[in-house]
Amino acid sequence: MDDMDSSTITEIYKVEIETPESGLISVAVTDMTTDKKLTGSTMASPSMMVGILVQDHQERREADPVDQSLAEQKRRRREEIVAESKDVFGDAILANAWLSHPNEAFDGRRPLAVAARDEDGLAAVREVLCALDANRNVFPVRTARSLHVEALDVLLKGKMADAAVARDWDLLAEVARLVSSDAPTELAVTDSSLFKAWREAVTKFHLKGWTNMTPQRVEEVRERAAQRATERASGVVPG
Repeated sequence: MDDMDSSTITEIYKVEIETPESGLISVAVTDMTTDKKLTGSTMASPSMMVGILVQDHQERREADPVDQSLAEQKRRRREEIVAESKDVFGDAILANAWLSHPNEAFDGRRPLAVAARDEDGLAAVREVLCALDANRNVFPVRTARSLHVEALDVLLKGKMADAAVARDWDLLAEVARLVSSDAPTELAVTDSSLFKAWREAVTKFHLKGWTNMTPQRVEEVRERAAQRATERASGVVPG
């Protein structure tokens, strides 16, 4: 258990997995200490869903301390970092994806949990956000083929948050297009392993909260980001 102040809590979870004929696997994880149950479904790996639900249990423990004054402080820090992240990314989905994605800068922990923990954590996440906001990457012109190959690699490896952090809108839009079109059916014959990996990657895309990140949504974010950059360059504070 991360970041415990003075005592150690033994974590015991009850895991239930159901695999109906439909192929959609239902997973339930119960925290035996609090008797709270979280559920999810997947067409990919049930073990991955178990890991997600266990991490959600852990972060809910941190977010809901017994002391109400501590709970209020954590709630305030979460609200502040969510608002600041939306300002940096220009979109709630991208901000939430970054906040909920394990980050190497915080030893694999999610930025939202780090920021909510204490004032030092909030300051650390703010520092990383400021660095991201100051880093305006310029990407080379890609051919349609090279963009497709790079986007498929990002999708298969689940690296959408990296593309979002880099503000690589062309790449993110292509990833969203690959998800919306799904794996070509003929690929099941010509390359069955890639077909399976592609389908599983699409499922993980939705599980990680990217469902509403469509090609159209990416284009809207791109336009807002360009407007924000123009306003900053002209000395206008974005509203």
